[in-house]
Amino acid sequence: MSDGPLWDYSRSRAVLIGVSDYKLLPSVPPAGNSLDRMAGLLTGPLCDWPTDRVHIERDPRHRGDLPDTLMTAYEDVTDVALFYFVGHGHTVEDELCLALCESPKEGYRRTTIGLPFADVRAALRACEAQTKILILDCCFAGVATQPRHCLGDGHAAERLIDMTAGTGAITLAASGAYSKAKCEEDRLTPHPQTYFTKYFVDVVEQGVPGHPGGLPLNLIYARTADALARDRRPAPTCSSRHDAGRFILARNAAEPARPCGMPRPEAPPTPPRQPASSPPLEPGSRPPTHTAFVPPRPPRPPLSRALRGPVSRTVRLLLALLLIPLTWLLCLFPMQSETYGIRLLGFIGFLVLPVLGLWLSCSAVTRRSGRLSKGVKIPATVGIVVHGTLALVLLIGVMNDLT
Repeated sequence: MSDGPLWDYSRSRAVLIGVSDYKLLPSVPPAGNSLDRMAGLLTGPLCDWPTDRVHIERDPRHRGDLPDTLMTAYEDVTDVALFYFVGHGHTVEDELCLALCESPKEGYRRTTIGLPFADVRAALRACEAQTKILILDCCFAGVATQPRHCLGDGHAAERLIDMTAGTGAITLAASGAYSKAKCEEDRLTPHPQTYFTKYFVDVVEQGVPGHPGGLPLNLIYARTADALARDRRPAPTCSSRHDAGRFILARNAAEPARPCGMPRPEAPPTPPRQPASSPPLEPGSRPPTHTAFVPPRPPRPPLSRALRGPVSRTVRLLLALLLIPLTWLLCLFPMQSETYGIRLLGFIGFLVLPVLGLWLSCSAVTRRSGRLSKGVKIPATVGIVVHGTLALVLLIGVMNDLT
């Protein structure tokens, strides 16, 4: 890792709230582990946040002075304002509310005992931070990514953000607006976590191989969403404004650290291989620049092309000539039979054989297989004339029957 800090966080603040011990709602022990892991990530060597710039609220009982705590925490922030919550979440009249320890299961008191998301949004919008990051790991967190709930809520918020050049906001939610977030089960792992925080921190700690420089938020979110989808976990949602997703949150753990400005080392060029039969090179001589070329084996033509030579032409002509007497035999004997089945078979053959003979004769002449000799032209002409005449007679007879 680099010796210097990733950013100067002296004018930044991160507020982390985690609730796992609920009185009236089901307890969520993985939320406490996720809070610890997110705090360790921010204050660790990958993100380099100073511990005095990270404020942690663990298991707050009720709303109380929490809105004022948020306002006070962000009032001197001009660079980065980060808010993280993990725990239960619920909606009251389509408004997101973050459940605290004494939050009830239902009713409007959830907005007075719990922490309405409007309080968080107000504190973040009031501060002058250039980058505002909101991470919600709770059920129905996707409500915060909707236009009327996000940090750029409505036209007034857009004017407020546009008045501050370079200000950007990004919201990362563990679930959709109408879906629930999930966590690991206690019996499956000794330190269960919520899925979104676990996958998010895993992406940062493992790094992205081949990606130069640090990890921006949009890349971390994309890798987290892909991993959650791969393992069939709840799909997260994201809302970003004014390129806040390009903020470098952490160093790339998979990228070796190099001094600033030092180019990436290049692999030495591979010398050309010499043929096995060539003598060894003399000292100081240059290797040959050419390489041996072995022509590829020509592909085997398909069967349909392999049968287009003179043999195929002869076979077609013989078949066409043999069909001439066969057609007359069908006309003389089966057509005169008193059995209905035999007469039907002869009638079908009398219809099909002239057309087949005409096709065989024509195809034998039109095949591109060299110059035609007299031995080919004469039988081909006979086949075309005879079978063509029979086909024409059949066509005239059919037309007369139809009329």
